[in-house]
Amino acid sequence: MVHPGHGGCRIREIQSKNYGGQTKRYYALIPTGDVGTIIWAPVDGAEKIGLRDVMSQQQADQVLRDVRDAQPDWIKDHTRRRQEYEKVLKTGSLADLGKMVKELTLQGQQTKLNQTDQTMLPRARNRLLSEISLAKGIAFDRAANLMDQAVRQNEQP
Repeated sequence: MVHPGHGGCRIREIQSKNYGGQTKRYYALIPTGDVGTIIWAPVDGAEKIGLRDVMSQQQADQVLRDVRDAQPDWIKDHTRRRQEYEKVLKTGSLADLGKMVKELTLQGQQTKLNQTDQTMLPRARNRLLSEISLAKGIAFDRAANLMDQAVRQNEQP
């Protein structure tokens, strides 16, 4: 399952909880990129909060190809870049998220990223890698290696 704010998660259990006199069932979600965290999400209305199924293995392979083929288009204006990246983090496609990771990674290799970019890169990277690792049935570290390979291919000099 994918949580909009935490990326790919494993369902540890479904538990009934009583809040305000009402008993509802909740997923106990463990983010693959942060196994020390538990997220409680209501079973009923899960779609309303943005929970969705994990992409397929084929989709994960396509995301990695999209990252490999993406042509970085660095937005020089800091404010505009922050706005664009926040939008990608909130509602962007997996391809947009992958391109964002590639752009920030490559830029970070050339120069020191500003504080906002330093914060956004791990958020985007963890969200994407957590889902790729679940989709492909591989460890998070292995997904990170695949992402690093995809970013390095077709690098701009």
